Amino acid sequence: MVAVVVKDGQVVFSEAFGLKNLETNQPMTTSTQFGIGSLTKIFANLLIQKYFGEDSRYSLITTLRLLFGKNNLFENSELRTHFSNTLDLMAHRMGFSSHNYLRLDDSLHRGNVLERIRKFHPRGGFRDSFYYNNVLYGLLTDIGERLGGKSWEELVQQEFYSPTGMTNSSFFTTLDPNSINIATGYKDDNGDLYPTSFELLRKWTELCGAACITTSADDMGQFMKLLLNDGVTESGKRLVGHEEMKDMFRSWNIPRSAKLDKYFSVIKGVPFSREYTGYALGLKTGFYRDRRILEETGDIFGYSSILTLFPDENLGIFVAMSGEDYDELFRITASSYMADVVNGQEPWLNASSLCTFPEPFMKPKTKKGKRAIKEVSLGRPANDFAGIYRNDLYGDIAIAENNGSLQLQYGYVVFDLIRRDSKSYRFYMISTGIAAHAFKRRSLEFKASDPEKPNSIDIASLPHFEDSDFIRQPHLTVAKVVEDKTTREGILDSTLRTTFKSCRWNQNPGMAVTVVKDGKQVFSKAYGHKDIESREPVTNTTMFGIGSLTKVFANLLVQKFMSNFSRYDMNTTLRHLFGNKEMFKHSFLLSQFVNTLDLMSHRTGLPAYNYLRLDDKLRRDNIIERIQLLKEGGGFREQFKVNNLMYGIITFMAERIGGSSWEKLIKKELLDPIGMNNTSFFTLLEPEAENIATGYIQDEGMLRPVSFEFLRRWTELCGAACITASADDMAKFMNFLLNGGKTESGLRLMYEEKIKELFLPWIHLQKSDIQEYFEKSRGVPFSRKYSGYGLGFNIGTYRDHRILEETGNIFGYRSLMTLFPDKNLGIFISTTGEDDDELFRISVSSYIADLYNEEEPWLNSTLLCSFPRPFMAHSPKRRSRYLPSDVPLGRPIGDYTGTYHDEVFRDITVTTENNQLKLTYGYVTFELRKRAGKSEKFYMIAEGSAQYALKPRTVEFRETDANRTGYINVLFIKSFEDSEFFKVPEIDTTSIGIWR
Repeated sequence: MVAVVVKDGQVVFSEAFGLKNLETNQPMTTSTQFGIGSLTKIFANLLIQKYFGEDSRYSLITTLRLLFGKNNLFENSELRTHFSNTLDLMAHRMGFSSHNYLRLDDSLHRGNVLERIRKFHPRGGFRDSFYYNNVLYGLLTDIGERLGGKSWEELVQQEFYSPTGMTNSSFFTTLDPNSINIATGYKDDNGDLYPTSFELLRKWTELCGAACITTSADDMGQFMKLLLNDGVTESGKRLVGHEEMKDMFRSWNIPRSAKLDKYFSVIKGVPFSREYTGYALGLKTGFYRDRRILEETGDIFGYSSILTLFPDENLGIFVAMSGEDYDELFRITASSYMADVVNGQEPWLNASSLCTFPEPFMKPKTKKGKRAIKEVSLGRPANDFAGIYRNDLYGDIAIAENNGSLQLQYGYVVFDLIRRDSKSYRFYMISTGIAAHAFKRRSLEFKASDPEKPNSIDIASLPHFEDSDFIRQPHLTVAKVVEDKTTREGILDSTLRTTFKSCRWNQNPGMAVTVVKDGKQVFSKAYGHKDIESREPVTNTTMFGIGSLTKVFANLLVQKFMSNFSRYDMNTTLRHLFGNKEMFKHSFLLSQFVNTLDLMSHRTGLPAYNYLRLDDKLRRDNIIERIQLLKEGGGFREQFKVNNLMYGIITFMAERIGGSSWEKLIKKELLDPIGMNNTSFFTLLEPEAENIATGYIQDEGMLRPVSFEFLRRWTELCGAACITASADDMAKFMNFLLNGGKTESGLRLMYEEKIKELFLPWIHLQKSDIQEYFEKSRGVPFSRKYSGYGLGFNIGTYRDHRILEETGNIFGYRSLMTLFPDKNLGIFISTTGEDDDELFRISVSSYIADLYNEEEPWLNSTLLCSFPRPFMAHSPKRRSRYLPSDVPLGRPIGDYTGTYHDEVFRDITVTTENNQLKLTYGYVTFELRKRAGKSEKFYMIAEGSAQYALKPRTVEFRETDANRTGYINVLFIKSFEDSEFFKVPEIDTTSIGIWR
């Protein structure tokens, strides 16, 4: 336990008692951190108050509808949809039940909480009831992140921890318990203390704003000074506005009867009452001994805390402890005793009564222990219960048989189900794994919806899930997984399955992994679903988009053709191949000397010009013409710069030599001979008829399907990204590469020296993305480095083994192929969804490589989920930001419209539709939303088939014609290689006569 008291801006008491961990016997200190549960809400509310005070457009009464730009916030309450505001969330006056168990769903996170709460049903009145709902504080977390533009953790660190000197404070969501001074939380289970899993705390507090902060007595002393000093730090810096601080302490709601009433009322026998009269913004308002108080308790698995402010006495008290505190009795009595002492009043409590309270003032309530569970047989086959049960709000629970018993999985927690009695199908739910001992014993009841078929179970009713019924889905089954941990393949499958279920399925709905070793496919497994809606499982033959891995096929095809024509090789210039003396009008050097090898190895020095691929007039047969005006962005053959348009030239080159479409040539020359029967192309795909996984993009925290029509158009140039392939087919391809160009049947398709040319470094890589995470200097035990780039592969080392590796990223799909040529080992991973900085794929590849290279793996399922933590600090990337929809235009809407031209990208048109600006380039139309501020900057938000796939970008309208003040003549788009599009003057045709 720790306690700290501040009075008149000074710490007058600060002490620590007991041990931070029962096993290590380390002593507690005042810098030891504790979970503070709901006290986190004060920080969440202060953060938003700070931002509202700095932006006059927003306040506590700004509606959520306006903040989020959505008109369908709550399906079951039009009143709340139209009128609910931030204040309603902060003051728990929405009238929604807690829905606390929704926090077990690992697909729930702060980015999609807005979507998930849409189905909440009101239980109490709007603004006339007090219903605690911590899920809604996830919405406040999201608002804070939208306003601040960073993760909530970064913002709290930046806006409060650092300015107030809170150097021993962190967050369950980011902390490494092995490297910081934090007390272990303990739960009492039938008289025994059990440590709480930090992994459970990390997952449970994902929404952050309700409970994720960990802090120390020393730091809470600093924080109480800030609160009592009207939002001003000791150094005199104001962090939160005066009016906003006043709002923090005002009563905005009336709490329902508190636990306090049972014990701390004079009618119960105590000499002085302590009562709560209202609820402010994260603090209850009330009185103790006729003094005004602001108070809140914090409870989270294994930790208990209290913060009490006496604003008129400039007094603050904070108490935190590990373990539990039944009905908050010890914390409130300790706070009362300290308040009496510091306020100079006769304490009515002492050491003895602090231990015995509520005795001798009243008879204590006896806390019931758990009843022993009597084993009762299921009474019918386990399969009668097993299956997937679905609820519109909570999603799916899975009931599965395990050694004759039943288990329930919801999100990241598995519960053992034990039948309560032989007369009903009611079961106890007992949490296991990371949640063992954390949750109280709960109940579930299986029912039949049809009274005439009482034995046909199709409903699972869970009272603590707000009395929700989960309906059985007869077309879905729970696969029984028998884990084999005796073989290398069994260990790998167990690790991947655990990892996928624990942390990846909500980011990557489907995943397939295959391994080849010494010419054989030694591992091939699939996890998850190929489509979220149908929930059809992924298999080893399900196709995924493989992105840039397509380049390896493109290079092989051209090499194969060139080896058959002595006139050509990779050093033959494009000028000679295409008979064009001026290939690049802005570079004589490129025009004269660029060759096929330069294109393949990304050493032309040309920037990406990726958005040129949105132009529906760009094709393979005109790619030579379209790239002539590209401008250099780096030195020729000096710098690695990815330009996938160059692979359009590679594609066109192969078609000219082979005399057919690239897709047909790849199939004939490579796919069919290798036996890749489950491989296709986005350009030819019929998704309804083929076994392909749906790609998904994260948008506003939700997984959104990527349009196959968009993928077809985007991959028109083909050689850079158009192939879709299955895990089993990629195993055959890896064996083909590792076998020097020979198929499994012994047929040689490529000369071995041509395969070796793929693996040579044709350009040096000065820096690669993986250095930020996979260098020993960053904390990992083994480095993974790229030193060069071959023909479609990064070339480097891992644990002193030579590797050839490439990632494939295309909208909604992520893949990785790693070859260890000296070990005759190949690894292929493909997923739907996203993978920031390729961290998951590369860490999985590292784990697999260690297993098959017979080296001790330094990663496991826990670390695969948390990487790069605990090796280094890391904040997840924000997947959404606030895009205003209400910023007025700075001039008449017609001033923006027209056609704008650039010599490379050609024409963009800006039009209006229902008084909304639209920008169209090629096959994509963007909505333009004005950004805040005086500039003429707008967000571009893709619509139609490109919706969700293309992230919002910025355009700026400019005036550069000195002779025409107020006339917009330039459209600047940074993501289009900093291009300026000049307005095409309109021709007045009214004065043109008609000549006969």
